[in-house]
Amino acid sequence: MQCFIALNDHNIDGGCLKVFEGSNKLGLIKHYQVMCRSGISKLTIPAQKLKKISKKNKLRDIKLKAGAAIFFTYLTIHGSSSNASHNDQPRIVVQMHSNNDEISKKNNFKFWKARSSNEIDILKRMIASKKNRYKKTIN
Repeated sequence: MQCFIALNDHNIDGGCLKVFEGSNKLGLIKHYQVMCRSGISKLTIPAQKLKKISKKNKLRDIKLKAGAAIFFTYLTIHGSSSNASHNDQPRIVVQMHSNNDEISKKNNFKFWKARSSNEIDILKRMIASKKNRYKKTIN
């Protein structure tokens, strides 16, 4: 379960949370890792799969007033777009797991360790490609 709490008003221009209604009934969908502009990775569903899902499940903008919250299962496909406004849309996200949850601490730790390692590798490759781009050739 996730609890998403808006600390300021969240609107479409600010990249509010979006969910595919009823997508929790689809079960666990395979994600892959991508690097964000901020240098932090996130998990995403392939675009072709999202297009297919969007034909059966409505994408809904979750516009929230400051202090409002929404609870949903992690099986609900969710995300947000970039903030195109001049206003921050800070939030608090709380994750809740039951004691008999399928997610074990050992597997969760392995996942986050691998994700962190992948982020470091991606950033190293990005820096290397930028260095090579700006090297001057001296004759």
